[in-house]
Amino acid sequence: DATMSIDGTEASLLTNQRLITWKGKNLTELPVKEISRLDHSHTNVDGDRIEVTAESGKLLTVEIAPLNNGAQFLSALERGTGLTAVEAAKP
Repeated sequence: DATMSIDGTEASLLTNQRLITWKGKNLTELPVKEISRLDHSHTNVDGDRIEVTAESGKLLTVEIAPLNNGAQFLSALERGTGLTAVEAAKP
């Protein structure tokens, strides 16, 4: 996983205007004002997975490894968008 190798192949950044994800050679951005839905799931093994849907239907996925405070990122995203994440059902 990118967190353990610290190789800079993955990053997610949230500003007051944009959500930016970088995975490998792909940089994707989404204006915060266009975000219409947040879906969240968490496991102790995989950490947090946040699926962000835009009004256009565009989907961004943010994965945050365990012990990297995914709850704080999710909270900031919820505050920035004014939305509450839909939690996935636990198996």
